[in-house]
Amino acid sequence: TRLRARLGPDSCDAGSNSARWRQRYAGHPAAFSHRMETVLPLIDFVSREVERSGLPGEFTFIPLVESWYQPAAMGPGGPAGMWQMISTTAQNHGIHIRDGYDGRLSPVESTRAALSYLRVLQDMFGDWQAIVMAYNAGEGRMQNAMRRAGSRVTSAADRRPHGLSNITYDYVDKLQALSCLVSQPHRFGLHLPVDARYEPLVPLLMDPGMETLEAFARVHGKDVQQLRQLNPGFRGGRVVAGVPRLVLSTPG
Repeated sequence: TRLRARLGPDSCDAGSNSARWRQRYAGHPAAFSHRMETVLPLIDFVSREVERSGLPGEFTFIPLVESWYQPAAMGPGGPAGMWQMISTTAQNHGIHIRDGYDGRLSPVESTRAALSYLRVLQDMFGDWQAIVMAYNAGEGRMQNAMRRAGSRVTSAADRRPHGLSNITYDYVDKLQALSCLVSQPHRFGLHLPVDARYEPLVPLLMDPGMETLEAFARVHGKDVQQLRQLNPGFRGGRVVAGVPRLVLSTPG
């Protein structure tokens, strides 16, 4: 309900390309609902961070498009984490990457860095479609495409500005499709897990001197397997020096 309130009202009116992606995502309603339920705690965490950042609710679906909210996802060519950030972009926005730690695989650090990057793109481009096109293609390609077009008009449905990859236009279409499915699931025979129960996830600061996730779990009564799944940035569960000591966990 909170997420729906932050989505644009016209996502279901997008063009045929968005409709194609709605059909792809909702083609197996039970499977879609199950996959959404398994990542609800992460969606909840990211949606709160997006809201706190003052960014459009549609951006909550970027990790769904990128990785289906898999913190340890590794993409071809080097992108990593839920947000599938390349190392240069990640480090430019404050993510720590060093032996034993990759902040792109930290839901906390990667989400805050990705939203920082999206705010930079918002200042550059304004329109949310242009922002996510630039997030996918790179701000340089987006600026060059607008320069060649002699216009800043952006429309994924009309493939504007021209000259970008179809993958980039489809990126917007996918976000619109997911926004539509979450906003009006009944139109597509979907039964979303609105009554699913789960513990919310929050960033917790590890105690000084703790060198492993196992130690944190033991002291604070946490499930170590869940901690490792949620925080794969700590390679092998080890906490190396000089990196953020934030873990995503259930409260307490």
